[in-house]
Amino acid sequence: MGLRDSLNTINNKYAWSLLGFMLALLLGGLTIYLEFFRDRKPELRFEIVSDTSVLNVREDLGKLEILYDGLDIKKSKQSLRVVVVRVVNSGETAILMGYYDKREPLGFTFSTGKLLRVELLEASNRYLMSNLRVSLTDSLLGVFEPVILESKEYFMFKALILHAQGWTPILSPQGKIAGIRTFYLTEQSSTKSEKSYWHLVFAGGVWIQVVRLISYFFGLILLLFAVISPVVFVSGKFTRRKRKKQVKHFRRVTNIELQDKDEFLFSAYEDNGPHYIQAMVQLLSDKTKLKEAIDELPEQGDESESLYRGVGVGTTDIPPNVMREREFGVRALLQHNVILLKDNSWEEDAHIVQTILEFDRFLAIIRGGD
Repeated sequence: MGLRDSLNTINNKYAWSLLGFMLALLLGGLTIYLEFFRDRKPELRFEIVSDTSVLNVREDLGKLEILYDGLDIKKSKQSLRVVVVRVVNSGETAILMGYYDKREPLGFTFSTGKLLRVELLEASNRYLMSNLRVSLTDSLLGVFEPVILESKEYFMFKALILHAQGWTPILSPQGKIAGIRTFYLTEQSSTKSEKSYWHLVFAGGVWIQVVRLISYFFGLILLLFAVISPVVFVSGKFTRRKRKKQVKHFRRVTNIELQDKDEFLFSAYEDNGPHYIQAMVQLLSDKTKLKEAIDELPEQGDESESLYRGVGVGTTDIPPNVMREREFGVRALLQHNVILLKDNSWEEDAHIVQTILEFDRFLAIIRGGD
């Protein structure tokens, strides 16, 4: 069965109930994943907001002296640098007080130079501004006091570093927090403007947008097919199993002595559903309609053959408006010798006709009881 036939089958048999089931399945699966399976851990990220050299004396200016705490920076060939860092919990859960390891407190160091001063600049809430403290244990390591850091909350600090000219200090996060294997370090320029959401959505030229549109369209089709196909397959398996049970039930209760030539009827029903039977019954109940259908019958081709041979295991009901009911039914009657041409007139096999009519009545009864 092709994709179009599968979609038609689904639309006619399940209609909006299938769509609702699929949406419930997708949303339910997403909810279960978000609640139970998604990795919900804290994540600490150090973002370098700015890294600026505030004093870099390279020219010989004679008697110029630049002192810091009694140190002549010029003569010692040193430079001063200010680094602003934003520390954010980018994970899905909070970092609690008990998560910190006191033996390795949360802090930072630089690859070269001396930390002269560290200052807290801002925080995302009042609690952090009031309770967070940052101190220097020595000239190399800055340490934060433990605080509760909720998801997406942050604080920002400024570090003043004295370092040798020609060397750039590199920040290195330190410490241990339960649930966090590593601290992430990123850089962002305070001079770069943030790109808007719509800029990101429509970035690129016309051809890029065309390629995106085509890719998204076919991607959506593949996604829908990947979701629908298993539903159709599983539903078809259950439907076919149910039809097999109905055929077994009919064999037990019928008074007709079934013959081998009746077997096509049951196989066709298991493959294609009650529409196959109804198409034949409608023709057999109206001789005029049967003769017209035979006279109008086109040359048999592959497409027509598929209508009465069945479409395989796992299929569902094929609506009459899709399978051209009259052609479908008359080809079935002809192929299985339910009607035969004798002496320029059409004669029916009374036994098979009786079986078809009886089986159709049986199906109507069980459908009425469902």
